[in-house]
Amino acid sequence: MSEADLSAPRSIRAATFVGVGVLHVAVIFALIRAFAPQFVAETVNSVISTFSVTVTTPPPSPEPPAPAKGDTAAGSAGAAGRRATPRAVTAPAPRIVIARPQAAPQVASTGAADRSGARDA
Repeated sequence: MSEADLSAPRSIRAATFVGVGVLHVAVIFALIRAFAPQFVAETVNSVISTFSVTVTTPPPSPEPPAPAKGDTAAGSAGAAGRRATPRAVTAPAPRIVIARPQAAPQVASTGAADRSGARDA
């Protein structure tokens, strides 16, 4: 009897190797967070402190103009707009010619037989 090839394909082995590596990094990171929680915060602060960012506020926007005081009361209806006028539209002529129904052909057989066509006896 010959031996069966039970080894995994190369792509499966590579994915397993990467997965185990990611798992080890995650466990090490979790252990660091559990036993030295200030370590991560100190590391992040030391990295961020190397960059200096100057934040300036935008200039204030100009105040909106005061509404014109007219003789209209607050909440009254405004002036009427232009009336809409519809355009004259006609249906386009159909591009496909519709077939006219034709009379049905006459019956090919006459008689009292209840079957039609050839048949083995």
